[in-house]
Amino acid sequence: MALVCVASATLFNVTVGKDDALTFDPSTLNDVQTGDIVTFTFASNNHSVTQSTFSKPCHRRIRGADSGFMPVDLDAIKLPQFTIHVDNTSAPLWFFCAQAGHCQAGMVFAINPTEDRSFDDFLATAQKSTLANATTSASLSSPTQSTSRASSNSTERVASFLAILFLVAILCL
Repeated sequence: MALVCVASATLFNVTVGKDDALTFDPSTLNDVQTGDIVTFTFASNNHSVTQSTFSKPCHRRIRGADSGFMPVDLDAIKLPQFTIHVDNTSAPLWFFCAQAGHCQAGMVFAINPTEDRSFDDFLATAQKSTLANATTSASLSSPTQSTSRASSNSTERVASFLAILFLVAILCL
């Protein structure tokens, strides 16, 4: 009897602040499924990956994923990363950089935008936002890697996901 191991999680990579620009590259991910993993690599300056909502793109979502500010030294060899485990894709997921003015400058990101809730509409709303709820950070210390989850309903399933991932890894050895 043969055991077939199938890993269902897809890994996605997003660069934050590529070439010193106020961007997420790519700015959208489509066809992300529950269980997939998105890793954000911070390439420059001092940005964040902060979950928001479609209607308030530059406001932190309560209980949403948030990397905190991730400063990058000019001579950094290892770039800081932030990973989210997508645990619910029943609705699009929305993110922005919480550094003052970055969201309003268009530094936003979406997972699975739809025709009714498009990335272009999210971006336009962000660019019209006020700076009232933006924050700034001059922090020079930050973790080089952290992990969170993003969900359209913010459920708590990290332990279960890691336990399943661990069991799959053992079975595949």
